[in-house]
Amino acid sequence: MIDVGRAATTFADLRRESESRMLVGVTAYDYPTAQLCAAAELDLLLVGDSIGPLLLGIPEEDVSLATMVAHAAAVRRGSGNVPVVVDIPLRNSQRADGAIAAAEQLVGSGGADLVKVEVRPGREETVEALVRSDLPVVAHLDGRWPEWSEEVSIVRTAESCRDLGAAGLVLVHTKPEVNTRVMDDLGGEVLIWRHGPQGACHGILASLPELVGLTPGDVERFLAERTTSGMAGFTSTIYELLRSLRDSSAQGRGEGAQ
Repeated sequence: MIDVGRAATTFADLRRESESRMLVGVTAYDYPTAQLCAAAELDLLLVGDSIGPLLLGIPEEDVSLATMVAHAAAVRRGSGNVPVVVDIPLRNSQRADGAIAAAEQLVGSGGADLVKVEVRPGREETVEALVRSDLPVVAHLDGRWPEWSEEVSIVRTAESCRDLGAAGLVLVHTKPEVNTRVMDDLGGEVLIWRHGPQGACHGILASLPELVGLTPGDVERFLAERTTSGMAGFTSTIYELLRSLRDSSAQGRGEGAQ
């Protein structure tokens, strides 16, 4: 087992902080990024399976548990007091026993403070299994699933996850009115995060590569106004650096020939 330490700040601490300000968390996948985020006093670091398409060039569903454990441990080492939440890979979260085994590795060897699991409509049993195994869990609810309905709604599923003992909820691609309803109903009991521009919540989660403009595609609209010079600026910086290095190298060769 890797001794990676644990964050001094807990979700309970963040709940108290959220009474006076909006919390902000970002994705992080490596040690230096975690150090920078900790120095910037961010509230939460998420090691997401988005590492697949954003950093590794593979779909999220192809990200392995070994990959998540390795990157989680790297982020944990650099995160200081900032809590680290780590995704259970999709391939490991389809069955409760697989999710438990994966979560144990992410917490034990990866140093996760909490694990995050995607909850499909009407499939809260994984949350229940993790809580019963004393594994701290955040439930991820994605509004894009077509199975959501009046009977199996995001709000009702969020309530169920709360009742089962989830420490937090992450709402992704959900409508602002849904976010607000969940916050109104459950905000006093669980920590609620959203990835999106509108709706009430305790904290906002952002993709760091998108936030700094290091993804070639379109970014979420609520991030676009806040990005840096983006991919074009990054490419320009690399070009100028390479040109400078080539010029200095050429000068060095010229001096050596004299």
